[in-house]
Amino acid sequence: MRMADADVLLYDPSGSADTISRYVKELKTELKEKQDKVREKNREIEEGVFTASADPTKTYVAPPKEAVPPYLNFAPLENGSEAYTRAAKRYKQAFGRLAESNPTVWDSPELKTINEKLMQTERTFTTAEGLKERPWFKHQIYAPGAYTGYGAKTIPAVREMMEEDKWQDADAGAVIAGAVLMKQAALVDSIAAELEQVVGQAPPATQTAKKHRRAEERQVSGR
Repeated sequence: MRMADADVLLYDPSGSADTISRYVKELKTELKEKQDKVREKNREIEEGVFTASADPTKTYVAPPKEAVPPYLNFAPLENGSEAYTRAAKRYKQAFGRLAESNPTVWDSPELKTINEKLMQTERTFTTAEGLKERPWFKHQIYAPGAYTGYGAKTIPAVREMMEEDKWQDADAGAVIAGAVLMKQAALVDSIAAELEQVVGQAPPATQTAKKHRRAEERQVSGR
């Protein structure tokens, strides 16, 4: 009901931007943990830990050393997330000014265009190509995990590829998801700019209030 009755669609990108920023940090942490785990296991193999702890009455072959996961280029994700955060902050400030401005601002025809753009914000997180191995999933921020049923994976083009040790695909996924975030940032920033313009065209609420008060005073005095 609130959404249906709102002059401007109820939308606050700040929460989304903060959450996505956290997802990017989680990816970086997950990669470091995988690297540290492999390094520690390789060290134990070199020091003979597995051989020393094996049952001497049985034939035992120590596991081979593994390649340490490479560093990934998270810059596209970080840049996209940062741009989205800045745009979300600008939008929130512009919407706050809109809510506090003169009531006549709600009659502005530009609000219809703004609402049309707001309806595009979630769709901007999608790509026509979809995920590489599951192209029917278009969303680049959330998708059901390939092996988790309904359990969602965040930034799946990167996270799932990391989990499967497909490092080149993970790097490519970071570029795709980063581009989606930059596109979203540009859209939100443009909406914020339009809101700022609408607020700037409306007369200040205090000025209009004074005019109404003077008109009421004249009516009372009979002038």
